Amino acid sequence: MDTDNRRTKTPGPGVLKKKTRKRPAGEKGPLTAPGTGPQPARVGGDVNRESLEHLGAILEESMFEIIVLDSTTLGFVHANKKARETLGYGMKELSGLTAFDLRMEFLDDRFFKMIEPLRKGTAERTKYTSLHRRKGGTPYPVEVHLQNSTFNEAPVLVAVILDITKRTQAEEGLKETLDQLSKINRYETVIGILTRTVHNSINLKTVMENAVEALRRNMEAAKHVSIFLVEGAEAVLHAHRGLPEWFVSRVERIQFPRGATWRAIIQGKTAYVPDTEGDESLGQAGVDLGIKSYVSIPLKNDGRVVGVINISNDVTNSFRADELRLLDIVSRQIEIAINNARFTESLINSERALEEKIKTLSKKESYQKIVYTIAGRVHSSVDFGEVLSLTINSLRQNIKNADFTAVYFVEGNEAVLKAVHGHDDYFNKKVGRIPYPRGLTWRTIIEGKTRFVPDTADDDAIGPAGRQTGVRSYISMPIKSVGNTVGCITIASRSLNAFDRDELTLLESIAEQIGIALLNAKYVTEIESNERRLKALVGSVDEIVFEFDDQGTYLGVWTENEDLLVRRKEELLGRRISDFFDEGFSNSVTDAIKRVLRNRKSEIVEFNTTLRGRERCFRARINPILASGSEPSTVSMLARDVTESKALETQLLRSQRLESVGKLAGGIAHDLNNILQPILMSIQLLNTRITDEKSRNWLEILDRSAQRGADLIRQILSFARGLEIKKQPFDIKYLVKDVQKIIDETFPKLISLHTEIEDDVPPVFGDYTQLNQVLMNLCVNARDAMAEGGDLVISVKSIKAGDEGSPAFLKPEYRQYTVIGVSDTGTGIPPEVMNNIFDPFFTTKESDKGTGLGLSIVYGIVKDHDGFINVESRVGKGTTFTVYLPVIDSPAADRKADELYPNAPAGNRELILIVDDESTITDMTKTILEEYDYKVLVAHNGEEATKIFLTHKDEIYAVIVDMMMPVMGGKTTIRILKKERPSLKIIAMSGYQREHELVDLKESEVDAFLPKPFNAETLLQTLSNVIH
Repeated sequence: MDTDNRRTKTPGPGVLKKKTRKRPAGEKGPLTAPGTGPQPARVGGDVNRESLEHLGAILEESMFEIIVLDSTTLGFVHANKKARETLGYGMKELSGLTAFDLRMEFLDDRFFKMIEPLRKGTAERTKYTSLHRRKGGTPYPVEVHLQNSTFNEAPVLVAVILDITKRTQAEEGLKETLDQLSKINRYETVIGILTRTVHNSINLKTVMENAVEALRRNMEAAKHVSIFLVEGAEAVLHAHRGLPEWFVSRVERIQFPRGATWRAIIQGKTAYVPDTEGDESLGQAGVDLGIKSYVSIPLKNDGRVVGVINISNDVTNSFRADELRLLDIVSRQIEIAINNARFTESLINSERALEEKIKTLSKKESYQKIVYTIAGRVHSSVDFGEVLSLTINSLRQNIKNADFTAVYFVEGNEAVLKAVHGHDDYFNKKVGRIPYPRGLTWRTIIEGKTRFVPDTADDDAIGPAGRQTGVRSYISMPIKSVGNTVGCITIASRSLNAFDRDELTLLESIAEQIGIALLNAKYVTEIESNERRLKALVGSVDEIVFEFDDQGTYLGVWTENEDLLVRRKEELLGRRISDFFDEGFSNSVTDAIKRVLRNRKSEIVEFNTTLRGRERCFRARINPILASGSEPSTVSMLARDVTESKALETQLLRSQRLESVGKLAGGIAHDLNNILQPILMSIQLLNTRITDEKSRNWLEILDRSAQRGADLIRQILSFARGLEIKKQPFDIKYLVKDVQKIIDETFPKLISLHTEIEDDVPPVFGDYTQLNQVLMNLCVNARDAMAEGGDLVISVKSIKAGDEGSPAFLKPEYRQYTVIGVSDTGTGIPPEVMNNIFDPFFTTKESDKGTGLGLSIVYGIVKDHDGFINVESRVGKGTTFTVYLPVIDSPAADRKADELYPNAPAGNRELILIVDDESTITDMTKTILEEYDYKVLVAHNGEEATKIFLTHKDEIYAVIVDMMMPVMGGKTTIRILKKERPSLKIIAMSGYQREHELVDLKESEVDAFLPKPFNAETLLQTLSNVIH
């Protein structure tokens, strides 16, 4: 703090108290990790010894295992508390063991070979992963960081051991996720194959045979497959696979209501039995067959169960939940195919019956003409709406006295008007939806037979609406589907006896044709809807489906995104893979196709290719297309673009790696900042009491050293989102100019600098100093990669998230990003180390030329600004780092940051409560506040603070609370105090730089946050702002 601008007062005696630490019994020498940091300056023996002891205590209480080994024998010299607790040994037990007693994964000679460079002094540190064995024999995975050091003037090895159990579990979870994605691809393939197979025929027998064959071939759990259809009071077996003849003969016709088959028919829902032990529905034949688990899926037609698919296995729990969902989807396709085939058979039988009826009609020629005219029209389309229109027009034009015509279909408990002629809009609206069981429409549907009424005077079925329109006679004919009435056609006239018996026969024949046409159109519409839904599903997952023969010829291509194809779909069909790709690539794909056809097993391949000038990565599953009774001759390939997912996967793994190190840095920073806090405050107090120049020079040296320590902590934390940043809006081009000036003055002349800055790049809202550090670190790395000279390019531009060509990892909530690129023509980064370049302390430079923190700090700063960093490199060609910073629309971006306060304000005898478990901090804070005209009360934990506050509830102006304390933590303390007095002013403080994020400012109403270490001016200014 600038002493010229600070108010000084003469302190009273006894203000400073030295906090000493008792040495545990038997402790020899300072408990400090050898070689773990710079030795403190010997300003005073007591200060040096106390700091070393405190540092030793920190390492003893570290959250990581720390072990010291004899460099020669590898025997245990020391182990901290965490290591002893984890391994289950006492120090005496460990003194008789060596490092070989812990490891489980590799032999002694391999371990000696690994540590040989450390023992010879040719390397300073090494890292490896292994399994360690606890005293009880249980293993756990670890990551060991090993380095040379000395202890009591003897060479030792220091090991910092990280328990990576959670990381290992996360990696296993990722693998399981990828396996699930693979299952989804396989299931979509099975759905596609089964759908095509069952829809290849309209013959009912063929459809059912294809269905059981496809299920048996494409589902591992489907050992026995059978299809039963309901015929009266029997369930009749129509198709099967995997069943022995003796079993088939026993279950060919199952009487109502016996067995699992009839249970599914009666209940009308899928029944899955994972273990048949104790299952009462399984018949004796199933027990004799050895069925241990099965699933029965009902087949429906318009809501009515018409059959069952049974799939079973001789192993319990053979069907997973995802396979059951797959079976439900497949069964619906089979259901549609069977119903379509049955309708086709009905159509054929109806046409045959029609021919017989026409022969017996007295009015042969005219009736035949009418029948063929109407039947030809209604069968000329499969569009449901068009068939309805054709039906109404044909009846109106060809049937005499047909004043009114209407077509109804059943929907739930209502008969819904689908087409009409002759009625006005009022009538149509009134009878558009007829509730069950009113009127002549529902009478026809319920009875399921033609109603012929030549005179409505004596008819009890016609409703008031029909009578009001003047209907005097009518014919109402049911529309049937597989024996069920699903609607009706009504023809009415204003005349009595408008229709005779011959016309009734004619109309019944026509009605049967019209009913079949309408139902056929309805089911075609449903099939087309399902196809559109399936196509939309395939399109939504951004996949391409190909069909190839054994020579790699494109037989089919299905995708909604042609940008993923090397050519348009029409250009691919009929041509081979080798026509578009190089020989190596085409041969590898063709070989995979041949292997799949030969082995009749699916295969997953991954390949890279260039599309539209961009490198893309695809993962594909090749499946043999198996049809009933034939060898596979073609394959289907489901290819997915995984370029962006791989990039996201890399970002995720990198973040997880840095997170664990960030937690370590944050924990150590809390304790080190608590150590620095009293030192800094003591120096400021001593400055007001010491007048001789020599002592003041010593104090200045101490102050600079302590500040350097605080800066070092902030630097280590900056890569792990550990620092608060002061953001303000600024033009990025000025940042580039500042860096350019430094480069021009300091970089070798062999390096040529170029800048490419777009016009109208929006201002960046960020910490100027930190972003300057990002750009300088990247440029210095580029310089070091161009020892022989080269080109260094700094580029600045803006992009919009979601635009073509923008990375997928950009967050959609930010509309625009500023992109900073740093490119060099240096040596490049080898692929084998690419994934480690952002790790802390990782470096490929010599030990005296780099700490390995540069890119870690860059990564942390970019992440703190809610941005992203990407790297592309080619060995021998150069490297490009790209930083993406979001353009934030914020009121803060429209004003400059507040200027620092030049003077520390004094109080006016306000009473302040300080709560911290560190006595040195409470003592120094109390002294400073009292010198600046505040009154102070002190508490060392939350409970003590609560008692003091209740005693002085109406006198205390503000409370300064540490967030990490024993007995009762800071957040709980704040909640209790605010409950007692909601208007109380609260200042939270902590040595962990981002711990204040744990305090919800809205919930707990914390008025300010002080990150340790802080100086007197910051303390006084913050307190003054909060109070006033």
